[in-house]
Amino acid sequence: MYFPFQEKFGLMLLRFLNTNLSNYEIANKTFFYAYGFEILRDLDKNYKFELSSNYGSNENYLKATTKIFKDLQENLIDLQQELIKAVTYIYNLNNNKELEKYTYNERLKQNKAMGEYRRTYQQKFMQVRKNKDNPILSQDFETWKKQTKEKINLMKKGKLTEDEVYDWILKNK
Repeated sequence: MYFPFQEKFGLMLLRFLNTNLSNYEIANKTFFYAYGFEILRDLDKNYKFELSSNYGSNENYLKATTKIFKDLQENLIDLQQELIKAVTYIYNLNNNKELEKYTYNERLKQNKAMGEYRRTYQQKFMQVRKNKDNPILSQDFETWKKQTKEKINLMKKGKLTEDEVYDWILKNK
């Protein structure tokens, strides 16, 4: 059995958003084969089900999971549609001009210190991830991250300028 916590949440969400929930067979082949039906336990608080570790046969397993899917299918489709709307709004996938200034990428373009922080953070994070056996690199990253967050907080409070924080980040890469 594959458990979703072993995978990044974003990929699981992406797979759920793209799953065809029109029938059991397709939904099982495109989503539930990987995540199991256990993740549906909290979808409807009034609907309780138990999954067995041994159904005795594939037929019994299919019968049990098909019933769970059919009972919760409408809720699943509603949840999927709400998540699609949320993702569309958050990432401005409809290119709504009114929302453009609020998107993450636009905020990074408008604030060079935050953009540089993000780029540098990603580079340092990947270095640490590739060198897991290097505790000094990891500690240096944590120290840099803490210091940079302090600088950014001072910038947000108006005690440092964007240019001062940007220059500090460049000098302390």
